[in-house]
Amino acid sequence: MKDTKNIALAGLFVAIMLILGYLEKILSLGMGYGIKLGLSNCVLLLCLYWFGVPLS
Repeated sequence: MKDTKNIALAGLFVAIMLILGYLEKILSLGMGYGIKLGLSNCVLLLCLYWFGVPLS
């Protein structure tokens, strides 16, 4: 049961990362070309912190 929960949470994190990446691309906030905030990277760091390297 714990493995199923971890896989489901990892899938949710991936979905959140995709949504944040898309929103970040649309709302570039007037920054220069190629400059992004990296919001999806923050979600990846949270996933690494909570689940560790093998699941992330």
